[in-house]
Amino acid sequence: MSKLGLAAQLYTLREQMQTPEGIREGLRRVGEIGYTSVQVSAIGKIEPERLADYCRQYGLTVCATHTPFDEVLNDTEAVAKRHKIIGCPLVGYGYGGPYIDEPTVSSYGKLVEKLNEAGRKLKAYGLRFAYHNHNTEFRRLDNGMTGYDFLIRETDPELVGFILDTYWIQAGGASPVEYIRRLKGRIEVIHFKDMAVDDKHRPQIAEIGGGNLNWHDIIAACEETGVKTAAIEQDVCPRDPFDCLRSSYNYLHGQFGLK
Repeated sequence: MSKLGLAAQLYTLREQMQTPEGIREGLRRVGEIGYTSVQVSAIGKIEPERLADYCRQYGLTVCATHTPFDEVLNDTEAVAKRHKIIGCPLVGYGYGGPYIDEPTVSSYGKLVEKLNEAGRKLKAYGLRFAYHNHNTEFRRLDNGMTGYDFLIRETDPELVGFILDTYWIQAGGASPVEYIRRLKGRIEVIHFKDMAVDDKHRPQIAEIGGGNLNWHDIIAACEETGVKTAAIEQDVCPRDPFDCLRSSYNYLHGQFGLK
């Protein structure tokens, strides 16, 4: 049996989970599918105590969040308090923002400084910090490196981890398996997201098993490198997002025994 656990990335359900009652119902349905963990991202406002209570009711832990960067840097104590209440050890930063709009060493260098600072501040509270990629980071910088390679090389491994996203790595023209292995010890939570092709030959996000990524090799790489949790995310769903999360769960559970 695999040690890799499955979580639902709640960004998938952002439209359904904008009120406390919507959050409660969403967590209930996620637990009903079989998920035992969630990543908190883009849901509506809710007191952390109430969120923690709902998670307990439905047998869910919180593996990670996506938290605004300015809050992490400027209101670290409050961020830490919320994470402690919901029992979440990993603070995620979801988008490099203006730092990655310009593919230069100078701009990325500023991001590196901020990422290390965020990791240092959170570490003082016993929390870990991780950066989540899109495909933008795979543009070449003015020194010839990809932005992602620059972030890997320049950030402090003791302070900054990575929430690697399988779809966006592939969309950036790189190999998810290669980067999972390269980042051994720096990935605690990974985003599982499949890539399909539409009728106009354009890549599109698909439920797991509905696309063309090599899940056998991806999962093997995760297990080899000690990744703890795969958070299932689908940015755009062509049908009910709960059905998409169920389909992804059923595929990963049925084919690989993940849960």
